[in-house]
Amino acid sequence: MSYPHLKAAMTEKNISIKDISESTGISQKNLAYKIDCGGFSIEEAEQIQKTFFQDMKMECLFRSEQ
Repeated sequence: MSYPHLKAAMTEKNISIKDISESTGISQKNLAYKIDCGGFSIEEAEQIQKTFFQDMKMECLFRSEQ
């Protein structure tokens, strides 16, 4: 399960894994894994959405593709 909409939004807004890692306290390695394979907690997803993607609904941003 990956999050292509999150990846696309990161690219569009020039937001790096390092940026999100520093904001959330999730290691870059673990964050990259969660983006590619899933596993964000609701709290982590909310924090990412509220910090970086206020213009996107969480349901769209974290819609998974299997």
